[in-house]
Amino acid sequence: MHIITYLIKTLVLSSEQRSDVAEMAGAPPFLDDSAVEALLPWRPLVDAVERSLADYSRRDGSVQQPVRSSFFLPPGSGWFGSMSAFSKSADIIATKLVTSFPENVNLPKIQSTILVHSPADGSLLALMSGECITARRTAAASVAATRHLAARSSVLAILGSGVQARSHAEAFLEASDGVKEVRLWGRNRAATGELVESLSQQYPAVRFVHSESAQLCVAGADVINTTTASPEPILFDSWLPDKGVHINAVGGKVPHKTELEPALLQRAAVYTDSREGAASEVGPVRVPVHAEVGELVSGSAAADKDKISVFLSFGMAVEDAVAARLVWSGYQSSGDH
Repeated sequence: MHIITYLIKTLVLSSEQRSDVAEMAGAPPFLDDSAVEALLPWRPLVDAVERSLADYSRRDGSVQQPVRSSFFLPPGSGWFGSMSAFSKSADIIATKLVTSFPENVNLPKIQSTILVHSPADGSLLALMSGECITARRTAAASVAATRHLAARSSVLAILGSGVQARSHAEAFLEASDGVKEVRLWGRNRAATGELVESLSQQYPAVRFVHSESAQLCVAGADVINTTTASPEPILFDSWLPDKGVHINAVGGKVPHKTELEPALLQRAAVYTDSREGAASEVGPVRVPVHAEVGELVSGSAAADKDKISVFLSFGMAVEDAVAARLVWSGYQSSGDH
């Protein structure tokens, strides 16, 4: 069956029906979000993403990753992007096709599909829903950065109440030792309260706090995660000490859409996943990049301990690729095919 025909057919079928169609057609399997989640444990994912950051920063050909391509659809409609990468250490090629339609009502605002190919012969191995992989690998990158930039992580602050807020809470609690308190704040108070309640039930040994304000949420925190789509700053320089705090900035960083006050970025030691990605996406919000996180992982650069540290996370295709490798390896060994 032609792959385009297969994609069209699977879009309107249940997960079980998709598997039946794939089996009958001899087509590669489609793994939906529930299957992906079951095959993507947090700690191995953080370790894999950490290695991928180091592989990328070596620039030795072990990672091939062009800058993502994207375009906006007519005003008020949406955005389409594609991200591809080859990882030699993970032995995989992966391409993510992603759409963002902010006005969607009965569909997710962000939807994505990952195509996994063999680097040995180019054959298509599998298709995977990309939502869980995107959410988890983004949070995994934050945990990896925190490993190398934070002096401690017992008090975690999360600004936001959406998918990335939950993913960051889970990632730190599952793959980072020593977290004792998690504070959450979001503009949507009801959604934040629901998230706090859900996480409290999921992790009863951890203290969760629904903060009254963003400033109270971050006061005295060791690690701060900004996970919103705010069009204006939500984290301000005057709220924070001179050093001893690490920030993972995950939300919008395109022109006029940054979660961090420019003065905070100017005085912090700024790190990123990819200098090339930062240069192509930050626009006029220009700040010196101290190092890529991958350089810290490999030891080719050292962190500046005398300043607040900020990890500007843009997300890379190689992170999707190594996450997809974990899913594919788990699927192959599961006997569910």
